[in-house]
Amino acid sequence: MDLDAMLLVLLGLAANLSGYPFPDEKPTVRFEDRAFFETRVCRRSPCRVVGWYDDQGTIYIDRRFQDLDGAIGPSLLVHEFTHYLQHVNGAFATGSCPENIAREREAYRVQNRYIREVQSSEAVIDVPAISCGYPNAAEG
Repeated sequence: MDLDAMLLVLLGLAANLSGYPFPDEKPTVRFEDRAFFETRVCRRSPCRVVGWYDDQGTIYIDRRFQDLDGAIGPSLLVHEFTHYLQHVNGAFATGSCPENIAREREAYRVQNRYIREVQSSEAVIDVPAISCGYPNAAEG
């Protein structure tokens, strides 16, 4: 399956598993190196972030996970597609700390449903402690 088709499938799965409607437009997906995440997401500090939705229509995934035949890359995309769906549907729109935490937890729940129900795996992602230091405190 080519990349565009795979991205549409994963976006559809994120919509189905999250309960958000399938969007009229799809986000841009870019694969970037570690330096990008450390500079753009973590303010020039080492960080654990491997995926990021910029709330402007672009999803960034760590280049190490661009193999969509593996297990990790697709689940990261489902997580970030969930953030995209949250955004286009106006969920968690205030940007408050409690909403940012709820937004991240929802994306992890959807990612774990994908891992269990689609990948048929028990190896779910532990939701990290998420604090108001978001996004430095957690992947996402």
